[in-house]
Amino acid sequence: MKELVFLLTVLIPVSSFSMEFSDSFETDTPGGRPDADSSSVFNWTDSSSARVSNDRAYTGQNSMSFTFEGNIDTSKDSFSEQRFSFDKKYSELWIRYKMWVPENYVHRNPDGASNNKGLINLWGGSYSGYTPAVSLHFERKSTGESYLYSAWRANGTATFNFYDPNNLTPNSGLSNAPVGISFADRGTWIDWVINVKTSTVPIAMSDWKSGQGNGVVRVWKNGSLILNIFNAHNYYGGSSNDAGGSGDGWNAGYLLGWANSGFDEDTNIYIDDFLIGSTNEAVDFELNQPVLENVIKIIN
Repeated sequence: MKELVFLLTVLIPVSSFSMEFSDSFETDTPGGRPDADSSSVFNWTDSSSARVSNDRAYTGQNSMSFTFEGNIDTSKDSFSEQRFSFDKKYSELWIRYKMWVPENYVHRNPDGASNNKGLINLWGGSYSGYTPAVSLHFERKSTGESYLYSAWRANGTATFNFYDPNNLTPNSGLSNAPVGISFADRGTWIDWVINVKTSTVPIAMSDWKSGQGNGVVRVWKNGSLILNIFNAHNYYGGSSNDAGGSGDGWNAGYLLGWANSGFDEDTNIYIDDFLIGSTNEAVDFELNQPVLENVIKIIN
């Protein structure tokens, strides 16, 4: 006798908080910063050496131009960033934008220990102090190209850098980090897709080496998944009135920022077609995952 067994699709609940915002900078005036009061859920805030530009665009006429001032003194760094804020804290974010890499991009070897450059930084509460934070940075390859790595705060009290998603020891395995910007990327637009999610697993500081959370840091470059961290211990303890709290998240951030290695020449990086939201659909990104369907299996 044959028996029919029905295997039903399992539905995974999603957060009730949703957010979605996009900006191609077409309605902004070149030479100024993007509209400050952008929407009810997202706002562009302070700009530093960043402006709306019609020099170059991925689509339309405008983009955001980030100017990093050059200096042949290798002890000098450079700085350009655009800040933003949200209407509330979000425990999961999806971010997508196009980034132009100029032909003269070189990640130089500076004087001093720090040579990283920023891609994006997110935090909850106040930027200063030990608030929830997660960031993506570039570190120099010996060739002058850039590795990509992530940093976050373990339990909201200390910041650690992770180059190797398979090794949670701080500052481990730089050579295992993916290449974020190669020389082949110069003179092209990179399509970045970034997904971050806070951990819900409390981890004591004494256990940060052995303990693993369920936080997520994923990065796709031109459609290819190059950074896939799904055990980040970026849990933030604390009361509901401070920057912590289980399931807490981020309500502000900035694009690019400090380039601690600096540049020999003035270097202009452009960002266009900025998308941000709480789901992958909000940034028009389709995940390559199998679709679960109802299945009928015949057992003899």
